[in-house]
Amino acid sequence: MTKKTNSLLLEKLILSGDAAKDFSSFLKSKEKFQNFDFGVNLIKVYSKNARLYFRLKEIHKSNPDLALKHLIANLKVISYKWKK
Repeated sequence: MTKKTNSLLLEKLILSGDAAKDFSSFLKSKEKFQNFDFGVNLIKVYSKNARLYFRLKEIHKSNPDLALKHLIANLKVISYKWKK
């Protein structure tokens, strides 16, 4: 789904209930920085790994680039369970 604001095209991702579909939509997203919370929520909802969730949130406060890099790497590892 997309939302148009101030002539900029912003992509709004919403959890659909299918982990594999949500993961692939996150990876295809062009604005991963804006969708960081969506990616972190993938971990929180589908893997129930609270420690990783809070650690990524903590890293994001001090270094957003590093947090996004860790998020993508962790999602790729976790996603092997989600693919059918």
